[in-house]
Amino acid sequence: VESSHVAASDSGVLGKIMVKEGDRVSVDQPLAALKNEVLQRTLEIAQLHAQSDAKVRSAEATLRVRKQKYTKLQPLLEVGHANTAEVERAQAEYEAAIAELELARQESEEDRLEVARIRAQINRTIIQSPIDGWVTKIHHRPGDYVSTNHPQVATVVKLDQLRVRFYLLASEAGKLRVNQQVNVLLEDEPPKQVSARVEFVSPVTDPDSGTTRVDLLIDNAEMQHRSGTPCQWTGDGSGGVDRQ
Repeated sequence: VESSHVAASDSGVLGKIMVKEGDRVSVDQPLAALKNEVLQRTLEIAQLHAQSDAKVRSAEATLRVRKQKYTKLQPLLEVGHANTAEVERAQAEYEAAIAELELARQESEEDRLEVARIRAQINRTIIQSPIDGWVTKIHHRPGDYVSTNHPQVATVVKLDQLRVRFYLLASEAGKLRVNQQVNVLLEDEPPKQVSARVEFVSPVTDPDSGTTRVDLLIDNAEMQHRSGTPCQWTGDGSGGVDRQ
């Protein structure tokens, strides 16, 4: 069984639990959320800044005025109706307006990035399931403080495939190959034989017992088998008995 102890990314007070023990959940489904009211208000302020284009429009207007002034003075300088210092000052103001517009646009982009950053922080307060599976345990309740030392909020197990581990005699394990189909006996009521796929055959044999670890996978997409049911190896030779 694939098991995941789903933890919060940050410490904080748990605001709500969105599932209960026994619920079936899917990948990325929200399980719980830390309180994030302060971040929500900060996001609203950042969105106001990002939605406003007042600075850019003001900078564009200033640029138009200074450009017009500069372009009008240039021909007047050629006919002697404007002095050099006046034209140079107008040129400097025009170039400064260009820089101010660029700065206003950069600040506008920074405001949009700030919105994205705060949203990312809010997303970190939402605890999501990393796998499809079943919620088997809720570790906290709303109002509990979730610390970095104990960040686990829920346990989710994946039951669509059940893993069985045997310790077989090396001679028996040596006959197996990865992805090979074999039969095992579930000690259910009544006992039944099911097909399993070889997932792993250890390259190492335990020198004390003379056995080799073998992992099998049993398809359980229809949830017809219970996790934890004792299982027996039915192949030739003897092997250890383990559980799913």
